[in-house]
Amino acid sequence: MKKEFIAHRRKTDGEPQSLCSHLSRVAVLSGKFAFKIGLKEAGRLIGLLHDLGKVLHRKLSSSAVLASVFSSRYFTINGV
Repeated sequence: MKKEFIAHRRKTDGEPQSLCSHLSRVAVLSGKFAFKIGLKEAGRLIGLLHDLGKVLHRKLSSSAVLASVFSSRYFTINGV
């Protein structure tokens, strides 16, 4: 069974947002903002990487975390 990492929980009801979903959405938004200054791809990459420390600090192998995040279906769906 694939482990799902949680990025955030809504304050109103505690509903979790997966790390994959969060990073994907932030990457899209970061890319849009960075596009204005000609750095769309850099913005997308920064968005993808900005919260990986949330799981890396748990002493998980970085390759396992990256494989989990970047193999997610969210990245294919959102075109990241």
